[in-house]
Amino acid sequence: MSFPKMEYKEAKVEIGEVQSSLELFQKIYRNPDLPLHTRMRAAIAAKDHEHPKLIATAIVNEGSFAALLDKAIQRSNGAKVINHEGSPSNGLSENPLQSEAQAVSAEHQRRPILSRLTRRV
Repeated sequence: MSFPKMEYKEAKVEIGEVQSSLELFQKIYRNPDLPLHTRMRAAIAAKDHEHPKLIATAIVNEGSFAALLDKAIQRSNGAKVINHEGSPSNGLSENPLQSEAQAVSAEHQRRPILSRLTRRV
């Protein structure tokens, strides 16, 4: 049993003159005389020109981003800041446990963070 010989016809296709790469791709993928894989590659190359991507855009009417940023910085510089050291409202002395907790917290903040989990390779 032998397989039949396959015959390939040579495609002599006249494309003609084109003005742009998109026009060339369109002529190639619309030509039924060309092999399917050639037409598919031309269609893939042409799709980005024929169908634009949908993207989000922002339109700012009040001026450039730099001008808006400068305005925001000026507004924040004029903001009122309240600096207040808390004091016990009931007139009692400060809680000794609170001062100890602050000292321990300050000590822990000075130490580097060590990983509790070690990775074994």
